[in-house]
Amino acid sequence: MPRLKPLMGAVLALSLALPAFGQNVTHRPEGKWRTVTTDHFRLHYPLEAEEWALEVASQLDGIRAVVSEEVGYDPPKRIELVVMDPFRDANGFALPFLGRPRMGVFATPPGASSALGNYRTWAEDLVVHEDAHLVHLLRPSRSPFRGFLSRTLGMGPVSTNSPAWVVEGYATVVEGRLTGKGRPNSDYRATMLRSLAQEGRMPHYWELDGGSRWASGRFRYLVGSAFLEWLEAGSYDGALNDLWLRMSARKKREFNDAFEGIFGDDPEVMYGRYVAELTRDAMAIEAARPVEEGTEFADLFQNTSAPAVSADGKRLAAVIASEDGPSRLVVWSTEPDAEADAEWKEAVDALLEKDPEDVPAHRPDVYPPEEVARRVRNDKGAAKPAFMPDGRVLFVSWTQNGQGFARPDLYVWDPDEGGERRITRGADIIEAVAFPDGKRAAAVRTDWGVQTLVEIDLETGDWTPITEPSTKVVDSPRVSPDGTRLAYLVNGEEDWELRIRDLASGEEERVEVPANAIAADPAWLPDGSGLVVSLGHEGFIELAVVGQGKPRMLTATRGGAYAPAVSAEEIFFLTMDSDGMDLRRMPLDLTPVPESAPVPVEAPTADVWTDDAAPAPEPRRPDLSAVGPLALRPEPPPPQPRPAREEVEAEAYGLGRPQVRPLIGLTAGPHNGSVHGMVSSQDIAGKLDVIALGGFTLPKTGGVDGFGLAAAWRGPVRLEVHGYRFRESVDTPRQARQGVALSANEDVRWHGGQARVRLGGVVDAGFGDLAVAPRQFAHLDGRFAHRAWAGTVVFGAEAAGHFALGSTEEQAWNRTEGEVALGFGSKGWTLSGRAVLGAFSGNHPLDLFRLGGLSHSLIPDATQLGQVQVPAFTPFALTGDQRRSVSAELDIQGVIASWERHEIGADSVELLTLRQRMTLEPTALVGVPAVAIDGGVSCTLADLAGRVQRPCTHLDDYAAWASVVWRP
Repeated sequence: MPRLKPLMGAVLALSLALPAFGQNVTHRPEGKWRTVTTDHFRLHYPLEAEEWALEVASQLDGIRAVVSEEVGYDPPKRIELVVMDPFRDANGFALPFLGRPRMGVFATPPGASSALGNYRTWAEDLVVHEDAHLVHLLRPSRSPFRGFLSRTLGMGPVSTNSPAWVVEGYATVVEGRLTGKGRPNSDYRATMLRSLAQEGRMPHYWELDGGSRWASGRFRYLVGSAFLEWLEAGSYDGALNDLWLRMSARKKREFNDAFEGIFGDDPEVMYGRYVAELTRDAMAIEAARPVEEGTEFADLFQNTSAPAVSADGKRLAAVIASEDGPSRLVVWSTEPDAEADAEWKEAVDALLEKDPEDVPAHRPDVYPPEEVARRVRNDKGAAKPAFMPDGRVLFVSWTQNGQGFARPDLYVWDPDEGGERRITRGADIIEAVAFPDGKRAAAVRTDWGVQTLVEIDLETGDWTPITEPSTKVVDSPRVSPDGTRLAYLVNGEEDWELRIRDLASGEEERVEVPANAIAADPAWLPDGSGLVVSLGHEGFIELAVVGQGKPRMLTATRGGAYAPAVSAEEIFFLTMDSDGMDLRRMPLDLTPVPESAPVPVEAPTADVWTDDAAPAPEPRRPDLSAVGPLALRPEPPPPQPRPAREEVEAEAYGLGRPQVRPLIGLTAGPHNGSVHGMVSSQDIAGKLDVIALGGFTLPKTGGVDGFGLAAAWRGPVRLEVHGYRFRESVDTPRQARQGVALSANEDVRWHGGQARVRLGGVVDAGFGDLAVAPRQFAHLDGRFAHRAWAGTVVFGAEAAGHFALGSTEEQAWNRTEGEVALGFGSKGWTLSGRAVLGAFSGNHPLDLFRLGGLSHSLIPDATQLGQVQVPAFTPFALTGDQRRSVSAELDIQGVIASWERHEIGADSVELLTLRQRMTLEPTALVGVPAVAIDGGVSCTLADLAGRVQRPCTHLDDYAAWASVVWRP
C-alpha cells in the first residue's frame, strides 16, 4: 500500500484539478472539433488548433513505434488524445487507465531558458514523454487474478506500485534517449544537480516525490531520471525494462522487492550511494574550476523572474515568488544604500553596549538593495517585466476571458505613481520589450501552438506581425539600442538559433554559438556591437558575449548564470542555489578581445572554443579529465532519426465516442438514506453527457426510490433534459412524481466574475396512490458574481434572482426570490454573509417554500425550486408562502463553519453548521459528469417553532449528513 499512494494520489489530484478549473476552462466543447484516427491514437482538437494538431498527429504512430521498442511493451488500446491550450503555458499529462487510456497535450511551447527548453520540437518532446508514461504504466499483470482485478479497477501493477519519482523519472529517461535532447541531455539538469550536491542539499530519498523545498516538484523528473540512468549504467542494458517485468509478474512484488532483485539492494540505500558519487564529482569540479560570478545584489528565495534594468541603470525590476502569498513585482535601486553600513554599525554598537562579551556577526559583504516600489496583486500576477525608456514597466498578466480561458495580455505599470493600464485585450502576448521611442514594443504572440513576432502600438494595443505565423517557436525578442534591429531565438526542426533581424529590410543573420550549445535570454550590449547571452554547453550555463567573433566568456559560476540584464556599466543576472534564484551583478567590460588573446574565463572543456589563441602565462582552463561524469551533462546519444511522419486526414468530431462509466451516489441524512447507482456516458470533448440512474431507499430509513434519464448538450447554449419517476417516503406530504424538466443555460465569464442565466420548464404529475397534482411551470434564474482584489485581500459580491410561473391542479401560482451575498478573504480563508427573500402566491403544499432535505441525483434541480435545503431536517419540516434567510460563513481551507437562520411562513429555525462542500464541473477527459459532494454536522440553536433552547446541549440537537449528487 505505501507505493500505491504516489501515483494514485497524482491521478486523483489530476481528476480533481481538471474539474476544479472547470470544463469550460480546459477547453470549449461547443465549438467545431475535429478528429484524426491513427493506428494507435485518436487525436481530438478544436478547429482553432488545427495547424499544430495535424503536426502532432503526423508523428504519433512513429513516436509510438520507438517508444514501444525502448520500453518493451506495446499497449493494445488506442489512446484518446486531446489538444488543449487553456493557459497559454507548456504542459501535458497522461492518464494510464487500463480500459481507457488518455493523454492531454498543451500546444504552447516553453522558451529556450525553461527547464523544458531543450528540444528539437516541442510536439516531439511532449508526446514522447507522455506516451512513455502510458506504454510504461499500461503493462498488465501476468497473474490472471490480479490482471482481472487491475482491469476492473483500471490501474495496472506498475502504476499502482511505483513511486512518483519512478513514474516521472523513467518517462524523462525515455524522453532523453529517443529525442537526443530533453531534460536528461540539458545543461539545466547538470547544473542543478551539481549545485545541489556542492551545497550538500541533494534531496533525501523520501523527498524525491516532492516536498516543500524550492524546486521540489522537479526532483522526480531531474533527480529521478539521473538516478535511474546511474542504476542502469551500473548494472546492464535493459535493467529498467526487467524491473517492469518483475513488477508485473505472476508473483506479487512490491516496488522495493522488484527493485532489489535487479539492482541488489534497497532503493534508498542505492540512492544514498548515487548521491555520494555525485557529490564526489561535484566537489572535484568545484576544486578544479575557477569561480567568477561577480557580487551578490539580492539574496532571494524561491523563484525569481528574469530581471530588467532601467535605461539609466539605476533601477532593477523582477518578479519574486512568495512562499505564502502572491508573487510580487519589485523595483530596486541599483545604487549602494549609503545608510545601510551606518545602520549596521549602530546595531552592533547597541548589541555590544548591552553585552560587551557578545560576538556580532561579520560585516555583510553586500547589503540588501533598497526597494523603490512593489506591486502585489492576487488577481493579476505579473510576469516578464521590462522597463520602458521613461521608467515605467511593461509586464504580462494572465486574465480570464469570456470563454473561461486564462489568456495573457500586456500591461504597463508606473512604479512611482502606482497606476497601471492594460494595453492589449485577447492578444495572447507572452513577452514584450519596448522600442527606444517608448511608443512601440516587440512581442511574442502565441495561439494554439502557432507563434508570431509582432509589433505592438503601446497606446492603442493594436499589433502587426513582424514574422509569419508558424509552429516554429520564437522566444526572447530584444530590440537593439538604436531600434533598427531585433534579436530573437527561434526553434524549428533541430535546435535553437539566435538571429538578428534588420527591421527595415527583413533580412536576418544567424549569430554563431558553439556546436551543441544553447544561447538563451539575449541582451544587447549598450553600443549594439554584440549580445550577452546565457550560454548552456556541456553541463554548464554561463554568461558570454556573442556576435563579435568567437564567444567571450564572462562568468564561471557554481549555480549557473541566467537571464542577463545589461546597463551601460553593469550586468545583472540570476544564479541558482538550493533555496532558489539569487540576483548578482558584475562590471561590464566593453574592451574588445583580440583574436590572439586568451579568453578571460575558459570553458569547462577544450573543444568549446578554438585553441588558436596565444597561451596565457598561467592557463586558467580547468582540467576535468579525471572528474567522473555524474556532475556533468552526459554525452548526448547519437542524433536520433526523426519519428516517421505520416499523411493524416481529419474528420468531423460529431458527438465523439461515448465513454461509459458506472457511478454511485448517496443521500444520507438524520431521517433518510438513499443510494443511487447510475451509468454515465460522456464523449471526451464533453459535448454530450447522458446519465441513466436508479435509486433505492436504505433499509429502515425513509428516502427516494425511482429511476431517471438525464442529458446535457453543450452547443452555443447548454441544453439539459431530465426525465424522472420517483417516490419520496421520508415525510408528509409524501411525493410520487413523474415528468420531465427542460432548461437552456448560458454562462459568461470574465476576469474575476461570472454570470449565468437559465430558462426552463417542468411538466409532471403524481402516480400510483398519489396520482394527483398535475403541474407545469416555467422558470427564469440568473446569478451574477464578481470578485475584486485590494492587494492580497479579495472582496466578493453575488446577486441572484429567481422567478417561476405555473399551475398545480389548475391553481395558478408564481414564486419570486432574491439573494445577495458579500464577503472578503485572503489566502486560505473567506468570511461572507448572505440574505435571501422569497414570496409565493398560491397554497398547494408541493409548491410552497419548504425547509429541509438534501439534493438527490434522481430529482432535477428545477423541481426543487423553493426548497431551502437544510440537511439537518427532513423535507417539508417547515412550509410557508414567505421565506427569509440570513447566514454568516467562515471558510478555512475548505472547511466551512456557519450560522444560519431561516424563517418559513410564521416559523423559524436557527442552527450552527460545520461542513465540507465541493462542487466539481464535468471532467470529460476522464468521463466524469458534474458532482456535488457535501457532508457535515449541524447543531440546533432554536427549534422549528423558533423557541430558544439551551443550545447544542442535547444529543438530539445534532444532526449529521452526507451526499454525493451527480449531474450531466
